[in-house]
Amino acid sequence: MSKRWSFFDFVALWIGACFCIPSFMLVSGLKNDGFSNLDVILIVFAGSFLIGLLCALLGLKGSKSNSGFTDIVINIFGRSFAKVIISIRGIVCAGWFGINIIILSQTVLEILKKHISLNILYEILIIAAAFLIFSLVNILLSKSLNIMRYFERVSSILFLVIILYTVFGNTDMKASISQPMNQRSWVLLIDSVLLVFYYWSGLVSNITDYTRNAKSLRHSFWGNFIGVISGMLLVCGLALLSMYKAESIFGVPIWNPIEIFMKLYDGVLTELIAVLILFVFMTTTNIAANCYPAINCFSKAFSLDFRKSSLLLMVLSILFCPWFIISDFSVYAYYWINLYSLLIIPLIGMMMAVGFSIPEDNMFNKKNRYIYIICCTSGLILYFTLPFLSNFMGIIVLIASFGLSVLISHNGGIIILKKRFLKMIE
Repeated sequence: MSKRWSFFDFVALWIGACFCIPSFMLVSGLKNDGFSNLDVILIVFAGSFLIGLLCALLGLKGSKSNSGFTDIVINIFGRSFAKVIISIRGIVCAGWFGINIIILSQTVLEILKKHISLNILYEILIIAAAFLIFSLVNILLSKSLNIMRYFERVSSILFLVIILYTVFGNTDMKASISQPMNQRSWVLLIDSVLLVFYYWSGLVSNITDYTRNAKSLRHSFWGNFIGVISGMLLVCGLALLSMYKAESIFGVPIWNPIEIFMKLYDGVLTELIAVLILFVFMTTTNIAANCYPAINCFSKAFSLDFRKSSLLLMVLSILFCPWFIISDFSVYAYYWINLYSLLIIPLIGMMMAVGFSIPEDNMFNKKNRYIYIICCTSGLILYFTLPFLSNFMGIIVLIASFGLSVLISHNGGIIILKKRFLKMIE
């Protein structure tokens, strides 16, 4: 296997993945919850720091063992139960895949409606055609890791250009960011930090698919850690600056920089550029975080080839009705993000235990499946029965799944935990 991924490749991967409409929705949702700009920046930094550290540590497992996500899951649970876990991960990817594709498709429809009068039938046909075309392009680009790597590099450079344009176009940028912190409850503050933490739990679970190609453990660790933090902070800054600029010009705090661009510069050429920019960034997110992992999961779980796995991905992404998920921030954040994280985070905890406390030749244990089931079901039950603790369920099941996995290991997991951790980061 070729070890080509450098520190900058991982940073580019995360910057490209972070720059998408769902990330902007997350930042705008925090702003609409009443937090000041400084609050939002600190919340995003704290959540990104935590998930970045988790991603960097988990990525070391792939770098050292050359094992991808599906390989590790099979080694932990055994092939039969691993199919269930891998299928769940693939379905979550399909949901995110559909969210990104439908946002891009709806943008195309809205632009066409500005120039052409369309009835409901034509609108449905346009959405369906755009969804199909964009899905196929995403799938083709995710077929090769090398193509994906270069695509992420280009998108990260384009992202930085947009950031610079936005910053230098805002003469009052300092006033926008330097608002005083609001007096908010600690519970709401921690809830918001955890929401950012849960947001990237999906891609983190699959990070070993990329880190097994890392040039070294150092490239893997620091590339992922810095990549997550820098990517989310750049998105956060751009979203806040966009809202500030839109409010000063239009009187409305628009968080979508593409929408602001089309309002400032009217015309067909502007609209084409806007669609192209949106396509690049939604695609970089989709191929890295959703498309490539989903196809791998479906291929391994159901023994399907690339074409059939891709078809299954498209069908599931439509059935998820992503337009409903993104219709309301509370549905998007507090149900979609929190609920899918309760299915993924216990798995991350168990993968961490395997990486740092359980020897390679003794990863499988029949009790592992019970740990996963108990953590998921108890987390979901408590999520709905104890709403005041709902946002804390993810971090609770992460700690529980990690701790239980270490305790049931046959080789004194607790005793060798520290030694393995120190050895992997040397």
